[in-house]
Amino acid sequence: MASSSSTNTENASATSTPIIPHSLTQVHHLITIKLTRDNYLLWKAQIIPYLKGQHLFGFLDGTRLAPLPVLTTTADGAAHVIPNPEFQQWHLQDQMLLSALISSLSENILAHVVRCVTARDVWQVLERMFTSQSRARTMQVHYQLATLQKGDSTVAEYYHRFTLLADTLAAVNHPLDSFEMVSFFLAGLGSEYDSLVTSVQTRADPLSIEDLYGHLLTHEIRLAHNQPAVDLSLANANFTAPTSSARGGRSGKSPAYFQSNRGPTTNNQRTNRGRGRGGRGGSSSHRTHFSYASEARPSMQALLATPSAPQDPNWYTDSGATHHLTADLGNLNLRADDYNGPDQIRVFKTHWYSSFLLGPCVPASSSARNLSSSSTEPMLQAEPVLPTEPPVLPTASVLPLFDAPKSSSSHPVPASLPPPSPTPIPSHPMVTRSQNNITKPRKPTDGTILYPIPRALLAAVDSSITEPTCYSTAVKIPEWRTAMNLEFDALLKNKTWSLVPQSQARNLVGCKWVFRIKRKADGSIERYKARLVAKGFHQQPGIDYGETFSPVIKPTTVRTVLSIAISAGWSIRQIDIHNAFLHGTLSEDVFMSQPPEFNHPQFPSHVCKLQKAIYGLKQAPRAWFSKLSSRLLQLGFCGSLSDTSLFILKDASFTMYVLIYVDDIIITCSKATAIDDLLHQLSSDFAVKDLGKLNFFLGIEVLETPAGVILSQQRYILDILKRTTMQDAKPVSSPMASSTSLTAHEGPSFSDHTLYRSTVGALQYLSLTRPDIAFAVNKLSQFMHAPTLLHWQAVKRLLRYLKHTIQFGLHLFRSSCSDLQAYCDADWAGSRDDRRSTGSYCVFLGKNLISWGCKKQATVARSSTEAEYKALANTAAELKWLHSLFCELGVSISSPPTICKDQLADLLTKPISSSRFPLLRTKLNVLPIPLGLRGRVEDNAPRQLEQKCDKDKLKSC
Repeated sequence: MASSSSTNTENASATSTPIIPHSLTQVHHLITIKLTRDNYLLWKAQIIPYLKGQHLFGFLDGTRLAPLPVLTTTADGAAHVIPNPEFQQWHLQDQMLLSALISSLSENILAHVVRCVTARDVWQVLERMFTSQSRARTMQVHYQLATLQKGDSTVAEYYHRFTLLADTLAAVNHPLDSFEMVSFFLAGLGSEYDSLVTSVQTRADPLSIEDLYGHLLTHEIRLAHNQPAVDLSLANANFTAPTSSARGGRSGKSPAYFQSNRGPTTNNQRTNRGRGRGGRGGSSSHRTHFSYASEARPSMQALLATPSAPQDPNWYTDSGATHHLTADLGNLNLRADDYNGPDQIRVFKTHWYSSFLLGPCVPASSSARNLSSSSTEPMLQAEPVLPTEPPVLPTASVLPLFDAPKSSSSHPVPASLPPPSPTPIPSHPMVTRSQNNITKPRKPTDGTILYPIPRALLAAVDSSITEPTCYSTAVKIPEWRTAMNLEFDALLKNKTWSLVPQSQARNLVGCKWVFRIKRKADGSIERYKARLVAKGFHQQPGIDYGETFSPVIKPTTVRTVLSIAISAGWSIRQIDIHNAFLHGTLSEDVFMSQPPEFNHPQFPSHVCKLQKAIYGLKQAPRAWFSKLSSRLLQLGFCGSLSDTSLFILKDASFTMYVLIYVDDIIITCSKATAIDDLLHQLSSDFAVKDLGKLNFFLGIEVLETPAGVILSQQRYILDILKRTTMQDAKPVSSPMASSTSLTAHEGPSFSDHTLYRSTVGALQYLSLTRPDIAFAVNKLSQFMHAPTLLHWQAVKRLLRYLKHTIQFGLHLFRSSCSDLQAYCDADWAGSRDDRRSTGSYCVFLGKNLISWGCKKQATVARSSTEAEYKALANTAAELKWLHSLFCELGVSISSPPTICKDQLADLLTKPISSSRFPLLRTKLNVLPIPLGLRGRVEDNAPRQLEQKCDKDKLKSC
């Protein structure tokens, strides 16, 4: 036994010297591609053959396992433990391989494998990270090949891009055959290659991609050779100044009126200015200054392009958007056509010269840009028409272009002119009002905007960017393709489903892509969002879903908590959970078809067995709320009995409230650092996005003021006006005329019931921050089933009122008063259809309106007293609920709640005349937003919108 052990030890010692391939130490020279998030397939295709050639791939796939670290030997009747030389050799090779792998990783990927101790650990981590992404990447490369176009690139560049994509597919064992490569390659060529494409398609024998590339290079050279040369003789054409031509009619000018540029003239002389787009150029030619001398005024040369012009390949775009300038002859398709463009072209704020105008000017019109002078002196352009840099396509320098004053001369210029004079050009610095301490007086404003509102106010959102309605439309746009790939990768990373064979006994739910543009509070685009949504209407009750109800926060609770937090000076934060529904766990077996165009290449006929909830499922909201609420309860929160979506945490040093509306969450706390601790704890379970201070929640803008906050839905109102094409409607000062008495069957039927219902539904959501329209919305909602033309006219009247009060919002003030005071009223037998009464109430916490309601009573009241008592009972029930909410929040009411009968509740009960309505609206704290906070909507509007001006001035804005 001892002899056998000794023999093994000697053999192990003989192999103790490790053999390390020399090229392994030079791996960074041989593996040129570093692994990033986007090139796993290429990196893997390069690293595997290299390691197999070095007989080292067994360390990664597990075929060369680690031997025992130690050996046990027996000598002299005692057991001895000695290191295993084979393990030492294996460990050394493994660490060298580990070092080689790490050296081929980028910094972003290296952060994921820092804790790996063996090469196999690194390999397994990378495979788990990129295997699911590789499938999506393969599909994406297939699509890129199908949509690849040559465009303006050369044949060599196009071939390089094509072969790069084809090699990517070959690296993942999805190579294209010769026929597919030629077909894809020909599909991306332009119309100039039609003849070659036709000849290839009609060939009897197949053509390889290499031979096709050679033919295309030859065809490209032939196209370049046959391109017509540019005739420079056309470019050196000069336009001569026309002779004097007195015209009859209203001008009444004799030929003596047109004088040459030889010095001062009488005050009858006039220098014409360019009229730009649509203006008539008069009788002078179109000139460009290349020289100017202050002592004399030579005749202007009119050159469209000349070989001796300054070398500048820039394009200078004209503000008229119809004519452009360039000094590079190669940019022009020269034609011997007459030029009928503007008289002058100005380029402001160039770093060579300032724009100037020389000559006498007299007022020719009421335009604000005219200059007047009685002497011939250089006149500076004080306020440039184009206040920014001239629009120039990317080039290296700026072409010095100057104003060419337009005038008529009685002396024609010869057809052939000498080259431009090298006389130096004087430079004049720009003079502005601010440099001379001259300020424009500002007119005070009362905050009103007169009719009509300019379109600039309504054009903050780019209407050309629309949301696709189907996959075939979205897949053509790069932003939406990227959004779909991100969503698909998130689903795979979250392990939302597993693929199983399809069975006829299972109920299969379809799915589709839904696209949405996420916008900020000012209307600008935040991101493109693509979401995979299950077709929940395919689900069957009792089979793949059970309970579906999921609570959301009540608007009254939101206003109450905000009022308390603002008065106490608490920190208010907003967070969002990314892909919230994907965190919910399903208790039922739900089977869904694979996403469109994202089928698994190996199992295209399989279906997805959902492990977690997905958007569109009937039980998805409930599953998500259950997941989130259970986590909050684990953190010590208590669920509110008054509002299920409110969670309260009371500690010795702070109090925290959490309000949940699906995945939008508001957190307010008396201690700001406690919110950070909560976000850190939630981040371990969910993808939490901290949105900072509360500023935009469920389409409601939260504007902070020194006195409190303002809840506004300006952007939402603009969307409603745009959807109903009411942007240019004339505003009115009340939502409903006092004489309005609508009935169910009066007037002809309205043709578009869907438009009526969607508009009134949108107005119902708008009433969350606008109590002044509560009665009108309640009245219009009673005719959803069969709207008439009179009902639609009432809706349009309400939209006109919203346009008048677009800059109004609900103000919540900082107040130390914590009294509850309510007002209620009833309109007895106000309905002409069933003679039922309408009851209303509004509840104030101190100065802040936190709750209101307007509803038709369930039964007919036989007297006005009975109607009043019913309204009083509803108000008392609301106060009782609020009192229980305050008890859970830990807020004490200083005095018992009171209910008053006041005209304030009339606004929520019946139509009010235009003279009384503004006063009652002010008592509800629906007030104009301060001018300093209106920039969110008016960023693109002229500053004249903030001034009260007469109709003529407003039309010219």
